[in-house]
Amino acid sequence: ITSCLSCAHAIFDTASAEKMQKAVQRIQKFRDTQAQGSLLYAQMDSDMMALNKTIQKIKTVNIES
Repeated sequence: ITSCLSCAHAIFDTASAEKMQKAVQRIQKFRDTQAQGSLLYAQMDSDMMALNKTIQKIKTVNIES
């Protein structure tokens, strides 16, 4: 999912934001099963932050529209 976030052709809307939020929840559940210092934990944490940042952008754009 996160590889598409910076794509110039990506189109995100409120439905996308909802799906991203569900993905964040799934990633968090899996991340929490990993050792905190592991590379996998760090990567999943980074993915969650990227998704949350995009969700916030979508919400901001929709508020302004």
